[in-house]
Amino acid sequence: MADQPHKWGILNDYAKSVITLATSLLALSVTFADKLGSNSPDILTRFLLGVIWFCLGLATICGVLLAATLFGVLRRRTRLEEIDRELAQSAQTAQPTLSTTLESDKVKLLGEVDQRERQLTIVTNGTYLAIIASVVAFFFLGLQPRGPTLELSKLVEAATKEAALMRAVKATDLKVIAVELSPSGDVYTVQLMPQASATPWVLEVNASDGRIRKFH
Repeated sequence: MADQPHKWGILNDYAKSVITLATSLLALSVTFADKLGSNSPDILTRFLLGVIWFCLGLATICGVLLAATLFGVLRRRTRLEEIDRELAQSAQTAQPTLSTTLESDKVKLLGEVDQRERQLTIVTNGTYLAIIASVVAFFFLGLQPRGPTLELSKLVEAATKEAALMRAVKATDLKVIAVELSPSGDVYTVQLMPQASATPWVLEVNASDGRIRKFH
């Protein structure tokens, strides 16, 4: 039994690591969801991103349950050690009634410990599967193309119409003077020159759906 504290310590550290890793990756993936393809018209890309979020959330929940279940196991094992000491004392003082009560409590606690340890196995396996599934989904998401998903002409046309609507002018009064794709391949910078202005409008447009992200 000398290796048990080491085993429980490893499980506790594992639970903390899973919670930290899963919550960090979940926060990062939500923060940069647009770069990962949350606005992509590709159904597979959005599905993979959804799988990643679900698995990371599940891993976080399993990590919390693992820590809680581990605490329950250790608390009951501590009580079992106390009962063993009390049984030894009651045997010396010849108190059969107390011994019977303690034995009953011990049997009950042993059953609870066995049940909790089975739960530990289930929850630990759950964290393994959730983390592995999220890694696999990340891998396949990385294989998805990150280039523009709309034809450039259609994208510029959609952005021009949206900009005209936002500024209450006619789309035909706007002239495209420059289009530039960002290094990441997910944003176009489109410059439009209105007839009634000497200063061009600068739009940042999603390459995936043609929607305007920034207008200045």
